[in-house]
Amino acid sequence: MSTKLLGFLLVALAFTACDDDDTTGGTTGGTTGGTTGGTTGGTTGGTTGGTTGGAGTTGGDVGGAGTTGGAGTTGGDVGGAGTTGGAGMTGGDVGGTGGSMEDPCPASCAALADCAISECTGYAPEDKQRLIDGCLGSCAPGIAALFDMQMSCTDKVGFAGNANPDFKTACEQPAITCNICGIYGAAVPAVVDGIVNTAAADPTFAPDFAYLVSEGADAIAAFKASLTAFVSDAYGCTTGTYTGPSMKAAHIGLAITSEKYDQFLGLIVGVLSGAGVSEEYVNSCFAPALVDTAFKADFLKPEAVTCPIDVCDAYGAAVPTVVSGLVDAAAGDPAFSADFAALVAEGPMAVDAFKGSLTAFVSDAFGCSVGAYTGPDMATAHAGLDITRAEYYDFVARLTVGVLSGAGVPEDHINLCFAPALLGDDLINSMVHK
Repeated sequence: MSTKLLGFLLVALAFTACDDDDTTGGTTGGTTGGTTGGTTGGTTGGTTGGTTGGAGTTGGDVGGAGTTGGAGTTGGDVGGAGTTGGAGMTGGDVGGTGGSMEDPCPASCAALADCAISECTGYAPEDKQRLIDGCLGSCAPGIAALFDMQMSCTDKVGFAGNANPDFKTACEQPAITCNICGIYGAAVPAVVDGIVNTAAADPTFAPDFAYLVSEGADAIAAFKASLTAFVSDAYGCTTGTYTGPSMKAAHIGLAITSEKYDQFLGLIVGVLSGAGVSEEYVNSCFAPALVDTAFKADFLKPEAVTCPIDVCDAYGAAVPTVVSGLVDAAAGDPAFSADFAALVAEGPMAVDAFKGSLTAFVSDAFGCSVGAYTGPDMATAHAGLDITRAEYYDFVARLTVGVLSGAGVPEDHINLCFAPALLGDDLINSMVHK
């Protein structure tokens, strides 16, 4: 929605006299008593001649009352001069209409936002804070007082619309009907392409995409295709197109903060805007899914950093089963079957021996045993396999996490107990050679 909300400038200029300052307290207290008593009584003919001098009530103390001016003849002689009213004391904290009384604008702007949402087709609940912020940017106490005099929401919205044509235009816009798939479904690949390219070149996010970029055009294209499938499924344009890991699994170890996530959303908004998507459509249709608390949480690093269990006590006995499942899954997966083809070709005994050796390595790595593994170090064992960082992350996020989940390991145990070891720099660098 337009952020040009409630620009009360024109009305403020028209009602400048309503926005008095602290001098009103003293001046009104002193001058009103004297001037009204003397001047009104002395100079106004007719019935005004008999008017009592006004009391200065707006300041800290009440000004002395002027005595009654002598009665003048009707429309004729000047009435006798009334004596000067006593001077009002110095105005207190609260002046006549100004002073340091509580600013009415926050309450008035909140009321306008609620009314705009209920009365305007062009505003929705998610626009409330932006309505309030826009109102506060141009509100003045005198105008807020006039606004508060409007009794109904219809009157309040009408008052604001008369003050600011932009607000009126936005208010009267038809409500946006979201149809992301019908309007933008075909453009998802292009938008994803723009997001990835922009992120890879942005200093804030380039380090997170460096390994992908280093793998070349084919790896980048595969990543974009996978992300396109995820976005398409996420917005209901397709079902089951995305076959990669969950977002939580895919982002394990990246230590994404809430602030960095929000920055990335800003990048996405920029790409969408550049593709011709209106601000209103972004806010009403694309944003709600992206800012959903549960969705966002899948990308963020866990707040806790310690494993709540003893891994060996809880899962030590299950290591052989998990390792066997992992080897079988990798040997049957198109992305990794080539790396296991030679092993499988050697037959079941060779496969079982490999599983036994890997079980010993895992047991030692998590401290469940000492010296059980007697094979080569990981750098030697993986030399010549040309494993890329993306392949390693895929192996961990999709296969390893998948096998652990299938074995009944809760997600928080995977994230807090297993992931830190699997995503440690030493282990990754010993296996990744590209």
